[in-house]
Amino acid sequence: MADTSKQTLQPEARHPSNNIGDSYSQDFRSYVMSLIGLGNFNQDVIREALNNPHFPSKASISRWRKQQQEI
Repeated sequence: MADTSKQTLQPEARHPSNNIGDSYSQDFRSYVMSLIGLGNFNQDVIREALNNPHFPSKASISRWRKQQQEI
């Protein structure tokens, strides 16, 4: 077992978009929405993907889901 007593906390990295910049393509949004399905963020694959800074944040995904429901 690794000794974790000497590890230091790292600040949480901000999502690269910082609410500005280029949006995700419609194809990528569709792909992400198909991965998320009914909104289960607790699946291991989804949790791992959300840790990747190039994957959309939960807020983005929730906003996309809300936009789909309004259509």
